[in-house]
Amino acid sequence: MAATVSETQGQKWFRGLAAVTELREVELGRDPLSTDELIALARQALDLVAGLYVHLPMKRAMYGVDPEQRLRLLLSRLRAETGGTGASLAERHVTELQFHNEMLDIFASLRDLHTTYILPSPYRDRIAFLPFMVEECVGDRGETHFAITKTHESVQHPTFRRGAMVRYWNGTPIGLAVELNGRRTGGSNPAARRARGTDWLTFRWLGRIARPDEDWVRIHYWYGGAQHVEEFPWWTAERPEDFGESTGLARDGLLRGVDQEGEWIRQVKRYLFGDAGTTPDTMKTTMPEVFRARKLADPEDEEPFGYLRIFTFAADRAQIVTEAARLLRRLPKRGLVLDVRGNGGGDIGAAEDVLQLLTKTPIAREPFAFLNTPLALDALSSRAFPRDADEDLAAIRTSVEVGIQTGSQYSRPFPLAGPDTAGAPLRRAYPGPVVLLVDALSYSATDVFAAGFQDNGIGVKVIGTSGRTGAGGANVWDSEDVDRVLSANGDLRFHPAAHRGGFTVAARRCTRVGRDAGMPLEDLGVEPDDVVRLTIEDVLGNNGDLIARAIDALKPAA
Repeated sequence: MAATVSETQGQKWFRGLAAVTELREVELGRDPLSTDELIALARQALDLVAGLYVHLPMKRAMYGVDPEQRLRLLLSRLRAETGGTGASLAERHVTELQFHNEMLDIFASLRDLHTTYILPSPYRDRIAFLPFMVEECVGDRGETHFAITKTHESVQHPTFRRGAMVRYWNGTPIGLAVELNGRRTGGSNPAARRARGTDWLTFRWLGRIARPDEDWVRIHYWYGGAQHVEEFPWWTAERPEDFGESTGLARDGLLRGVDQEGEWIRQVKRYLFGDAGTTPDTMKTTMPEVFRARKLADPEDEEPFGYLRIFTFAADRAQIVTEAARLLRRLPKRGLVLDVRGNGGGDIGAAEDVLQLLTKTPIAREPFAFLNTPLALDALSSRAFPRDADEDLAAIRTSVEVGIQTGSQYSRPFPLAGPDTAGAPLRRAYPGPVVLLVDALSYSATDVFAAGFQDNGIGVKVIGTSGRTGAGGANVWDSEDVDRVLSANGDLRFHPAAHRGGFTVAARRCTRVGRDAGMPLEDLGVEPDDVVRLTIEDVLGNNGDLIARAIDALKPAA
């Protein structure tokens, strides 16, 4: 079993990550939040959910939840404790940790990773991780396995290595452990909850979970024909700051569609395991965190196919589109495997601009709509609301005003972002046939990308390694976005809470165009044309079996 190691050793092992320490050593580092501070957070939550959360009617109908009433009850309990004069910590019945857990449970019941409660510091600033990865795959007889697919250099053990198969997790059968994790993640559909439940085995943003229940994990696994047991402590590191202002994404915060937790975890994985999928023929790119491109040899033909992986849309829109176009022009024109598995989204405009590079016909962009509420109207009336398209903004505002008067639920839907921020027309960069690869971690702006691919009839087909994409069908705003817009009106309700506790909220919902026009993307996601389960060779190698299936789909169109 693994021995406990010192913080100094941990910092040496996990270089590239900041402030690495074992989870059990993490301290609050501040006084607990007062009852008044908890009340302020709960009041902000209620105002956001009741006044801006666009999916609230659908979530009530689909899941029978009532987050407004639960928040009112929580506020009532907290106010009763103050008795008008305030309560001491010793007298408090709702502790800070109990408050966080109740808030997390309320938001998890929505099954919407766009609409979340973000815990205050130090939780929001840290990622918990284990120094290896677990992935689901299928064996030769169709049986399900959970394989160790990557290990960090700090893991020096003769049997705990790539290819080991996990059987039990802290004494719980691994499949059940994944299911229990999935229930807590807030994934929008069963495929998303299973994928995120697997990811949560080894990576968690403490801003959405407070902390894992255990300080270390005990794993029973099979390797070399025998069963073994190993223990690992949970580690934590400061959240990477490569996501946000440094990527250019924050400048268009109100046009964003991203899974924040997934994006930060993606970056931690990159620090720990590097570019494991890079091969000698990988093309050079100016954005290695966003793209990976290479040629795919065809054993039956001398002419190769192209492969382009897009890891994220969380970067500057113009840079993404420029580099995507350059790579697409250099790839073989016989056919393209376009891979957006695990892409948690980012800039919605960038995602749809990349789609335009694949067709000469102007694409129909997926439309977005507000819930018709006074708070949505206040946001649209603010001088701080982006005015890139004044005519559309005026039409949306009028639509919300009329909707409030007539009782209709949603505003008129409009595309979120027009083509190309620079105003120049986007030209087709890849003329060949395309197959799109997606999974249940393809989320938010990437859901929009996959929906647009289908709705505009761009490629040959969509192949998924799960039955649906992640189903994040919205434009997401965070507390800072809401405060920036509303404070320009003099509305200070959403000023930063104590120690930066806050929220994200789905502010505009996405509906589809084409054959599925009007269908919501939230909860439903995109259904692939074909579903292919990853094999052991896929997760331990370089997705060879999956890519072979994609090439087979391309050949008739090549």
